[in-house]
Amino acid sequence: MLMARTSCLPSMVILMAPPPAPVPPPLPALGEDELFEVESQVMREIASREDAVFVGRAATWVLRDTPGLVSVFLHAPDDVRVARVMRDYNLTDEAAASELVRRSDQQRSRFLQSVTGGSWFNLSHYHLTIDTGVITLEETVDLIARLIRLRNG
Repeated sequence: MLMARTSCLPSMVILMAPPPAPVPPPLPALGEDELFEVESQVMREIASREDAVFVGRAATWVLRDTPGLVSVFLHAPDDVRVARVMRDYNLTDEAAASELVRRSDQQRSRFLQSVTGGSWFNLSHYHLTIDTGVITLEETVDLIARLIRLRNG
């Protein structure tokens, strides 16, 4: 009779690993108003010490009293915006891209209304508006840079 040897393996295996890293407590959840206040403080702090570009988050309103502020509103016809979304997000469904544009506009409008009480289409808040459907990216950059130089010497 053949007997298989099974005793070649140790009866106990001990694995050594470093102790798990301590997990910090979760951060308190911020509401939209609290988050906006923190973002506003960060924007003001950065703008007080250096030149910066802020995109969105009601920066025009937050920084409205900042010396040297240049505020620009970029816009384009819906068909141009939908085509850009399709290109940039690699979409083939025009209806889906159109819905993304519509939802984005709705969210921006709602956000600005909630924090400023005004409309993001109130062009009196901007020093310059540019139709990026007819003005190229390079021309847009040039126009903005020229305005900054003119305003700030």
